[in-house]
Amino acid sequence: MAFPATVSINAWGPDGDSTSPLDPGLPRRILAERLLARPQDLPAVLADPKDWRHPDVGWGLVLPENLALPAADRATAIDAAEPIRALHAARGSGPVFRVGAGWRPGTLRRYAADGAVMDVAVGAQMVGTGPGRIPRYLLLVGSPAEIPWEVQYDLHQTFYVGRLDLPSDGLARYVDALLTDWAANEPDPAQTLGWSVDHGGGDITTLMAATVGTPMHQRFANDPDAALRAGARFLTGHQATHAGLAAAIAAARPALITTTSHGATTPLTDTAAMRAGLGLLVDADFAALDPGLLTGDAAPGGAVWFAQACCSAGSAARSAYVGLVTEGSRVDRVLKAVADCGDTTAPLPRALLGGARPLRAFVGHVEPTFDWTLRHPETHQFMTMALLNCFYQALFTGAPIGMALQSVRATAGSIFNSYDLARQILSSTGDTAQLGPILALQLMARDWRSIVLLGDPTCRVPQIPTP
Repeated sequence: MAFPATVSINAWGPDGDSTSPLDPGLPRRILAERLLARPQDLPAVLADPKDWRHPDVGWGLVLPENLALPAADRATAIDAAEPIRALHAARGSGPVFRVGAGWRPGTLRRYAADGAVMDVAVGAQMVGTGPGRIPRYLLLVGSPAEIPWEVQYDLHQTFYVGRLDLPSDGLARYVDALLTDWAANEPDPAQTLGWSVDHGGGDITTLMAATVGTPMHQRFANDPDAALRAGARFLTGHQATHAGLAAAIAAARPALITTTSHGATTPLTDTAAMRAGLGLLVDADFAALDPGLLTGDAAPGGAVWFAQACCSAGSAARSAYVGLVTEGSRVDRVLKAVADCGDTTAPLPRALLGGARPLRAFVGHVEPTFDWTLRHPETHQFMTMALLNCFYQALFTGAPIGMALQSVRATAGSIFNSYDLARQILSSTGDTAQLGPILALQLMARDWRSIVLLGDPTCRVPQIPTP
């Protein structure tokens, strides 16, 4: 594979599609870079990994460090919002971990009832609720400014990790739905909805529809279960409007919603305005979604939503793609403007998870997404099988959403491993023909790693009743 000349991202604004030349200094920086190997595979556990109540699996909280509290109180959720305290108590007061300014990748701080403190090694694979262990299911509570995205990236390579970043009223609504398993807003377990924008003309939306939207829909439309086949809906082309999306949700009450589209990253010169609309889905008419459309009957209560869109989950102040493309190019300006939005959660998942009829879980991207992550730049193979395995195979056979995302994590880990091996070969042989594959692997690995779960990782979609 020759060193590529350009790269495209899934971001939309008044300037149109986002393709830019790579930074000419990038090959030199790749040669100078060092990277440690990452953990790859999730370990086996004796207990059923679906059973988060088992002490050898477990569920726990990750809260911001609070130095104003006595050390013993930091082992509790005493300073969390009332809904989180209620959730913690209802689930048997699982372990509480703290993340502060001194957090180091590969560790997670846990306090004991006597005030003792231990930094538990993530890579030690000590899973469970006992001393010196980390529960398999972890719920981060706080904004990315309080608990950085890097913490979630680090933990979700091994553990099943979700995040709630909601105001107190939204937290109350979400926790109430979680504790009652969405009894008041249960979706139809046989209904799935796909919504894929395709602007054509070489736009990245065509690739997203082909690699995610269409094959996801086809899995359900061809399922052996007649109910799933009948309940599979798909809107694309001129049907992929916001009005069409809202109407389909209201009519079907789907258990799974899969959307592929651009995510809004505009205006580039107004950070506050960009942050307010960051990642909102851009439809067939090039309009950004108003979350207010998805309320009332159109609220996706109890559904799991996967949004393949730029910044659909949020933004990071420390972009993983600094120096990727030529200074001042379209992609460079988008990346910098998104980073200027800071460490934040996108408005759409916040509105849906904390709404009157809360979403179960939202899976999306932090930062822009790239074409190479969908289709390998050298082999041209589609790279999205892990997503299909997650949302079709695992989620609809009873796996909690945190566990279902294991296939996504394995893909990220595998690509990181290949990247590290390619770097070692380059270092030992000096073969600069490795530069193209190294860049592709680095970009793909970081993009896959930035797919995050918002919501509690123990959530499951309701199962179709057995006849």
